[in-house]
Amino acid sequence: MVRKFGLAVAWLLLGGSFLSFIAAVARDGQPPPPPVEEHPAPPEPEVKPPPPTEPVDPRWSRLSTPDPRVITALAISRDGALLAGGNTDGAVFVWNARGAVIGRLRGHSARITAIAFGDDGRTLASAASDDQVRVWDVTSNRTTRTIPFHGPRALAFSSDGAFLAVGGTERRISILDRAINVVDSIPVVRSCSALAFSPAAGRLASGSPSGEVHIWSMRERELFAECDGHDDDVCAIAWGASLVSADESGTPRVWHPHTGRQLTLTARRAVALSADAETFLHDEGDELVVSRKDLHWQLSRPGPVTTMALAGDGSVVAAACSDGTLWRRQLTK
Repeated sequence: MVRKFGLAVAWLLLGGSFLSFIAAVARDGQPPPPPVEEHPAPPEPEVKPPPPTEPVDPRWSRLSTPDPRVITALAISRDGALLAGGNTDGAVFVWNARGAVIGRLRGHSARITAIAFGDDGRTLASAASDDQVRVWDVTSNRTTRTIPFHGPRALAFSSDGAFLAVGGTERRISILDRAINVVDSIPVVRSCSALAFSPAAGRLASGSPSGEVHIWSMRERELFAECDGHDDDVCAIAWGASLVSADESGTPRVWHPHTGRQLTLTARRAVALSADAETFLHDEGDELVVSRKDLHWQLSRPGPVTTMALAGDGSVVAAACSDGTLWRRQLTK
């Protein structure tokens, strides 16, 4: 009796009714177990919205990217009318000046490492980690030639379209003719990270990951001059009135195009160059800085930039970001 009385008291303290207790004893002959005390669910944690991001400068035009993968190589045609980009999956896309995709070039199976336009605006070369170089006709989106090359990293067309140079981890630079046949190879001591032909295509400049720049005679296929001055990977070379090279640290060097002697140092910074060697582009962290002779632009970055490119005449800049977006901007005086 005392036990039942204690259970009844516990039942009532935990929220049960006396009548339900009596009914359970009459039905089962045993007092029911005390009701389970219910605890209210803890309140949901407050979800705070992400901090607002800085709006992108409206002078940047965002291009539609059919594939969300990060773009790893960019090139702009000399007149700025076309832009080509390749991504980590081996896809290459071509956009027109209005930002519309006009070409989807499939053939590579690995990360695109380099892209270059021919001066005719319709020929495009792409290199990839699948150890292939492909030459495309962007008007038909078809491959016109595929060349095997181990570790291609650098591409350059001559201004007259007569030659295409290919360099990379192989200890040679392959020279291809207008029909994209390999007509010669230039042996090199180190791998090649950047290439550029002289305006008359009589010489070829190559840069290496160890910082050297070499000038080669296209007639004799021999070393013409050696330029020593960089302390980092040479990532860009352009040949105009002077020969200019830039390394990954953003340090440009200006060389005499005939002797290879280093000329007066420039205060400008660059990791990308226009084909005429007049426009310098550098990522300063919070902005992109473009300089051309006495003109200077400070462009707000559209995001964390992975690769950049300039049109041959320096009139257009393109930037690919780590979130897979691609941006284009026309430079005005």
